[in-house]
Amino acid sequence: MSRAKRKASSNEPQMQTPSSSQRKKSPGEIPPTIAAEADQHGIATRVEDTDSAPNTPSSSSGRPRNVRFCNENANEVRIIPSVKTTLPFAEQMAKERQAEAEEAQRLQLEEETSAEDFVEGNTIPKCGKIVIGRQYISIDRFVRSDNCKYHFLTHAHVDHIGNLNKSWKSPIYCSELTAKILPIIMGKKAPSSTFLRPLKVGESHMIEPNLFVTVLDAHHCLGSVMFLFEGASIPGGSVLCTGDFRADSEMLARFENDPSFMKLAEVSISKIYLDNTYLDYREANFPEREESAKMLLSKMEGLHDCSVLFPVFKLGREEMLEKVSEHLSEPISTSSQRLAIRKVCGSKRGEFYDEDTTARIRTSLRGAKNVFAALKKMPEPAVTIDISLRGEYSEILKDNLVTIPYSDHSSREEIFAFLSRLRFGEVVPTSAPMELSTAEELMKLSKAVIPSTTPFPRADDVQTIMEERTVELGQTEEVVATPSGLTSPRLNFDFSSLKPVDTSVFRSQGVDLLQYCCVVDLARKFALDSSRSGEYEVNFYDEHGNILG
Repeated sequence: MSRAKRKASSNEPQMQTPSSSQRKKSPGEIPPTIAAEADQHGIATRVEDTDSAPNTPSSSSGRPRNVRFCNENANEVRIIPSVKTTLPFAEQMAKERQAEAEEAQRLQLEEETSAEDFVEGNTIPKCGKIVIGRQYISIDRFVRSDNCKYHFLTHAHVDHIGNLNKSWKSPIYCSELTAKILPIIMGKKAPSSTFLRPLKVGESHMIEPNLFVTVLDAHHCLGSVMFLFEGASIPGGSVLCTGDFRADSEMLARFENDPSFMKLAEVSISKIYLDNTYLDYREANFPEREESAKMLLSKMEGLHDCSVLFPVFKLGREEMLEKVSEHLSEPISTSSQRLAIRKVCGSKRGEFYDEDTTARIRTSLRGAKNVFAALKKMPEPAVTIDISLRGEYSEILKDNLVTIPYSDHSSREEIFAFLSRLRFGEVVPTSAPMELSTAEELMKLSKAVIPSTTPFPRADDVQTIMEERTVELGQTEEVVATPSGLTSPRLNFDFSSLKPVDTSVFRSQGVDLLQYCCVVDLARKFALDSSRSGEYEVNFYDEHGNILG
């Protein structure tokens, strides 16, 4: 090339290639490899403009160190500090966002359910979330955000252990049998057994100085119990939670010979949280379990040449299946979970095997999908026996279905018989909304009415007496119960230091103030001397029963 040409060339503007440190990337640009990796995980990415963040240090390669991750709506969710570690952070972030989304959905469903449960008009909404006191006692409700001091579990059916998992870190009070069954039902998701607090059925237990709970057999399934809460810490007075229960003749007989049920009959209960699953069922009476068993065995006699399938829940109907196995001297194939439950319960009746494909009689989980899957593996002809009142298989199985009427919940007549043995002031439905007329009918069953100070049937404190009618210590008065018009003699106190929440404890034989007032000398007792007619006198006794001067 000539010198002139070279000179001319040197005068032409030269295109300089900026170094990587001088290059300015436009917002939204990101290295293709990182973008591809993030895209695999469903995460949108963009590079933050370094000009808009002048204090952000750059890497030696000139790449901005801040990578902005956005959701589908372009909302930022987190800034990842280093491009080199984008993928591991992205994986972790994706898991966290998924967990947060699931938690938000669960909370939303809870709120929607609460709104749906409320029914306007002459209907009492069901109470699906039983909480006694302010963040005090929660029953069959395991929500960390409730901050309740105590959590109780009535039994191990799936619908009563929602939200409970291995990350649960608070004590759970339940029956001894439920404490054994729960880890089997939940498997790897079960909370640590160190948080389970087994309570013996048929006895009263002190949870804290002013809180006592009596555990009663609920006759619903293995380990199911009712809880009677008593003590000065219970707002409004004693509370009974039935959980799911079956008040059959066997339970009702316990009011005559079981000390825990005899006590229940004498306690003045301010509020009963009642299982009303079948209160409005088309039939007021159900067969006794023994009657259902006889019907089942009679049907089985005609099915010797058929395969037989029993759809069951993970827990329940154990006694019915044991009677079938014993009566026919034949094994039943069932799940490993049910076998494990039999073992911890010490059951020896009947013969059961783990998923034995050669067995003529088998069980499956309830639900059409599970039933059809099990029937496909069984030789024809195959008959399904549904031991329940549900009737959920009548349309899909038709001719190959046998239904045995059976219930682990109380019938209408059984609920009436149960309540007629108790003294209570309010009934709160827990399974379904209740007509106001039905609630009023139930209230008439109480042996002694405890007045309510708020419009029927929800009273926050049934022990409170109308403020304008105060009386002296020891004086009695009649208080009109709103709105039923019924009356009941009550005892009122002018000073709070000695005022108990349950005045029914003041009887002529005396009452131990240790349970009711922490500021009183624990060696003393407070008694009502009935020797004088028309008036009472207060005596204080020492631990030996001697009157203190």
